Amino acid sequence: VSSALVPYNVQMQNYQRYLENKKAGKNVAFVAHPDSSFHTAGYAVDLARDGRDGKFGMEENIEEIAEVMKRHGWNQHPDEWWHFSVDRLDRVLNPKEEDKRALGV
Repeated sequence: VSSALVPYNVQMQNYQRYLENKKAGKNVAFVAHPDSSFHTAGYAVDLARDGRDGKFGMEENIEEIAEVMKRHGWNQHPDEWWHFSVDRLDRVLNPKEEDKRALGV
């Protein structure tokens, strides 16, 4: 995992850098504003990327990894193979009574 919980101020710095790069015409990966990022709430993870020669270390096995992640409640982002977020954020933020019982809460 290369990224998980990201502090608000760090996400804001990343977002501002993203905006500057976009304004400069650079082709950069999207970075969410900290108010809408699942990373600032700890509900998202990014898989490790090796960064050498532009290739990603886990991409070749992503179908198998995504299947395992899905079984454990994580959704793969449709445009970012490396990004997974909580499957049902509404259930995390507003759990139903049966979910609370199942979790022992």
